[in-house]
Amino acid sequence: MSPDLISQRTRTAFREFLVAWTLREIRDEFEAENIPCRRDYEPGLAGQRRTLVEQYYASLDFSNPYDVRKLLNVFEAILIKISDPEVSGRLLSFLKRDGFTYENGRISSPQISRPENSEVIRRIWGDTGFRVFISHKAERKKLATQLKAGLARFGIRAFVAHEDIRPTQAWQDEIEYALRSMDGFVALLTDDFHDSDWTDQEVGYALARGVPIIAIRIGIDPYGFIGRFQALSCSVDQAALEIVKLLIKHPKAVDGYIKALRLVNSYAEANELATILEFLPPLTPEQIQEIVDAYNNNDQLHGSYGFNGQNREKYGPDLIDYLHRWSSDAFVLIDNKICRQTDEDLPF
Repeated sequence: MSPDLISQRTRTAFREFLVAWTLREIRDEFEAENIPCRRDYEPGLAGQRRTLVEQYYASLDFSNPYDVRKLLNVFEAILIKISDPEVSGRLLSFLKRDGFTYENGRISSPQISRPENSEVIRRIWGDTGFRVFISHKAERKKLATQLKAGLARFGIRAFVAHEDIRPTQAWQDEIEYALRSMDGFVALLTDDFHDSDWTDQEVGYALARGVPIIAIRIGIDPYGFIGRFQALSCSVDQAALEIVKLLIKHPKAVDGYIKALRLVNSYAEANELATILEFLPPLTPEQIQEIVDAYNNNDQLHGSYGFNGQNREKYGPDLIDYLHRWSSDAFVLIDNKICRQTDEDLPF
């Protein structure tokens, strides 16, 4: 196992400093660097703020320079906000013990280069969502673009090299940026996949990053190291849904899905997104409320069979049934709006 590039003592020092911040302030700093929150992780610490910081830490690999660079960006933002030089000096002393330097508001180390700026990330992926790199032969661009569009409906961002790279840019650098910042990797295993000079290298990069890897068997079976990972035997039309079912356990995929619910603009689209409800992991109270708000504020959701349960034989349970699985609260439908049940709602 590779050693941590940033020590436990340094992470603890910053965590303890953040105990004085609000939960929203903490979230804002970590989310600004697109660091996901592992809400399923229970660190066994006292206090919501300590727990929240550790849940963000839990999504990072401290031996991975890319992950550590993102955390250092958070620490830089924190240090800028500290007005007491004694407090900032104490935090900096921990960083210096780990081999970092601090100059002009920047934390640096020879082991960790500064990543691509937020403008590049935004250009490649957009603002939010789970990021999937689609590896494919250049000649199969149409299939990859079709899959990208399917994933987008569920709130998952995808990168298709021959579509997303501008002709004026160094395409190799752009592909590397996407590989560095991806959250998951999908390989379209067409008959000619192995013929490319790049696809096997992209697979190797994904293996080294340790991100979830999914192969779509469209012509050949998974081979080499990728043969150890999940392979789907389905058409590209079906692949988006099957991929989402596998990835939806990840916090960023859940957050992207909830955002997609708010943007639904047809009953058909709502019914499609409803097929993922049964695969959602345990949700936080905040996520549950966001789903309720999306339902209440979008008539395409509460008018669709997939969410209102008016055709259970074909579309399954309604959203309230799922809410009762995710929460101990009771929910009721009043005037097409989902509300938490109170004593006033109970019959005499």
